[in-house]
Amino acid sequence: MAVRSLVGKLVVAVLTLFVVTAGGVGVALTSGIVTVGQPTVENVQTDWGAVTAKTTEIRTDIAVNNPSSVGVPKGRTSITKSG
Repeated sequence: MAVRSLVGKLVVAVLTLFVVTAGGVGVALTSGIVTVGQPTVENVQTDWGAVTAKTTEIRTDIAVNNPSSVGVPKGRTSITKSG
């Protein structure tokens, strides 16, 4: 009987945690605390960089509008591709 009681309490605790978490996420989304939106590219500007006998540099600035409250921190991002 003690094992059955312990399992029942564990099930109730897990279900309570699930309901509270789901409720918190629902409140955060509907109140605007957390916003979810698809990022869009606003502008792309490409310029030639340094050109040598072995390499050609292409510099690209991309402006992205991210309406989501969670995203990449502001700052400089660098991507290098060779090959």
